[in-house]
Amino acid sequence: MKSLLVFAFMVMLTVLTSCSTIYDVTYDNDNHINFSHHKTFDWLLIKMKAGEDTITIKRIQNAANKNLLNKGYRQSSTSPDFIIVTLFETRQRSAEAPDPYAADFSPYTTPPPRYYQEGNVVLDFVDPEDKQLIWRGAARADLSEIKTPEQIEKTINAAVDKILKKFPPQ
Repeated sequence: MKSLLVFAFMVMLTVLTSCSTIYDVTYDNDNHINFSHHKTFDWLLIKMKAGEDTITIKRIQNAANKNLLNKGYRQSSTSPDFIIVTLFETRQRSAEAPDPYAADFSPYTTPPPRYYQEGNVVLDFVDPEDKQLIWRGAARADLSEIKTPEQIEKTINAAVDKILKKFPPQ
């Protein structure tokens, strides 16, 4: 009986930890670029307007720095091999999700939509010489249940890690 409880707990723990709010990650790159020559990077500093989320942008940059440094890249403000531009936005989305267990469920009626907050992170890698995009990674996540700074940081770290998983392209 005790082994059954331990097994059930492990299954439950696996299910809970595997759930992620990140549901879409995309990549694209210029196939003519030899990324093996790229070793250094820097960030394009964009003037932020009042009210823009500079805290989230810093979290994205910190997560990307950590990921890239772990891959052997280094940040250099003097003649970097590529410049990174960070884009972040949130918007309200809706999704229709019928509940077949609801008392009033009917295949002929449309349930009310579920509204949620979606976050989009884009990392653009740009050639500093000709200002052309050489690589892009993006992730979308449902932010509805993310409330604390710790949850925000954990989600951003996971999103950036998923984005940069395919960088450099093989």
